[in-house]
Amino acid sequence: MVQIAIVLAAPLFAGCTSMGAQSRGDTSCADINREIGDKSRKITATAISRGKVDNYEPPFWLLGASRAKSALAERDTRKIDKLVSEERALIADRRQRCGQASHS
Repeated sequence: MVQIAIVLAAPLFAGCTSMGAQSRGDTSCADINREIGDKSRKITATAISRGKVDNYEPPFWLLGASRAKSALAERDTRKIDKLVSEERALIADRRQRCGQASHS
């Protein structure tokens, strides 16, 4: 019975590992550059979204709007921080695998 539970739980725990580092094992420098560009675009889009949220002035009669506004801005900030750290990891990986000349 315990063995069945372990076999059934294994795929759930396998999803918890970092697939990004494993999948980049044989990735070309061009693919890493493309991933960095994708992260940069996502950072920019999220920053624009956060700016729109920050600039929005909810009506005074709309209860809880300012709290929702700050929650959305904080969520976008956390997302940007996560994307930036992922981008930095990609840049470090590119620097290690491809050398300094491969990015400009």
